[in-house]
Amino acid sequence: MIKRYWPTLIFSALVLLVFALIRHIIWTAHFDFHQISQNEQGKYTFLIVHRGRIEEKEYALKVLHAAKSIGWKGYEVSLTPSGWLKECIKKLPLNPLSHIVRKVQPNFILSMTKDLPVTEKRPTFLLLSPREFDCIEESTASFDPNNWEGILGSSYLLGKLQNLYKENSPFCIPWYWSSFSTQFYTPQARRLIEIGHNKGSFTPFNKLHSLLERSGYLDANIKKQDPTEVIEAIHRSGIALVLHSEYQVGSETPSQHFFDAVAASAVVISDKHPFIQKEFKDSVLYIDQNDSEEDLYQTVDQLIEWVWENQEEAALLAKKAHAIFIEKFTIQNFLLELEKSLLKS
Repeated sequence: MIKRYWPTLIFSALVLLVFALIRHIIWTAHFDFHQISQNEQGKYTFLIVHRGRIEEKEYALKVLHAAKSIGWKGYEVSLTPSGWLKECIKKLPLNPLSHIVRKVQPNFILSMTKDLPVTEKRPTFLLLSPREFDCIEESTASFDPNNWEGILGSSYLLGKLQNLYKENSPFCIPWYWSSFSTQFYTPQARRLIEIGHNKGSFTPFNKLHSLLERSGYLDANIKKQDPTEVIEAIHRSGIALVLHSEYQVGSETPSQHFFDAVAASAVVISDKHPFIQKEFKDSVLYIDQNDSEEDLYQTVDQLIEWVWENQEEAALLAKKAHAIFIEKFTIQNFLLELEKSLLKS
């Protein structure tokens, strides 16, 4: 009896498998086609692709904001393949990104993942994060850097990548996960806001956070993703505390939220991150992350008192940090450097 129906059962199973695969592919490429407008064209049109992580989405929104300010048109794509299907998707003609590429016809693509499934040839750049670099370092043979038009990342990460591949070294462009250009507005530095690694509940600085909560001058964490609202919230507080994980310090790659703080014209209190010390020098107030959390709190508290008592001098620090950011580290600057590469290709 079972043998009689086994062809039907197998066929039904195959149909369900194909349907599940197609559904998975559709759901892993999140894109609103209604946002495509023929009346809104930019000098360059591009896609920025991420995997749906909060920090990646936050950064994608900043890039889109910066691009719009210089007359470019960007589209965000959230691509989240997982498990064994990820490798299958990359090889299938039914690709979750290919349809978007054909509809948008981008001049180039920015990707936050090295596992980008693209079938149509477009200049494609990898936005290299410390996390993505670790994945590459663990399996150098599975990553061909010359499949990319260029690798965009911090000087430290690019140096390590070039050392990994040596003769097969990719074309690299310095790029930091920063923020967009803003005007400087003198801060009313009366309140403190925590951003960066110490934001949220999963933090190695829980005791410091508890002490600050009882201080009376700590504002609530930012829960918004809109980049302009984030900048405005930091500016309203006036003083920003930015703490990094050991990993961020070791990779000499600052948190994107540090750049949010200087873009917001805030007085910044930061740990002794090597990049920040080298590039921003004395425009930032520093604490030693190796101190005990009780000592960290005492130092932060003393710095807050200093800012309150020296508003003009503190505002000059914020202005100096903002000027360094505008000169060297805005997303607009990085996009215009990227344009030079596009014109050569």
